[in-house]
Amino acid sequence: LFLIDPKPDFLQYAEQGEGENHSYFELLLETIYDIKDLQLAEQPSPRYLAIAFTKMEQPNRWDRRTRLQDYAREVHGEHAIRVIETAFSAQYYKFFAVSAVGMLEDGRPNVETISDEQRQDRAHIISPARLKPLSIFEPIEWLLNKLVKDKE
Repeated sequence: LFLIDPKPDFLQYAEQGEGENHSYFELLLETIYDIKDLQLAEQPSPRYLAIAFTKMEQPNRWDRRTRLQDYAREVHGEHAIRVIETAFSAQYYKFFAVSAVGMLEDGRPNVETISDEQRQDRAHIISPARLKPLSIFEPIEWLLNKLVKDKE
């Protein structure tokens, strides 16, 4: 299960390739290569990969939840998607949109960003009583269902 919080500053690093931290692209590739190293053959991996985009309640992400393959290309780049498609058969990987806080009835995210005096952004849940998580268990259920079917 690969969780991705595509923050603009982290994505900018991924595009520029600067700094000591790993970009999502590099982390994803390392994960895929680690999985592939466990195999002896050059065939697609028989292991499963669930890639979950987090914080999908954000306005700049909400509309993308129905086009996750395209969103994955935006976040990871075309090369990473080609690596995934080569390393895994289509039934062995899936993209998911998840949100721990969900949306309010009026269509706004149930979280807002607050900046403090030190210019640190932090999230604030608007209405804890109205938390409506979006698909937080779906990636795990998908993985477990795949594993159960493999055992049958």
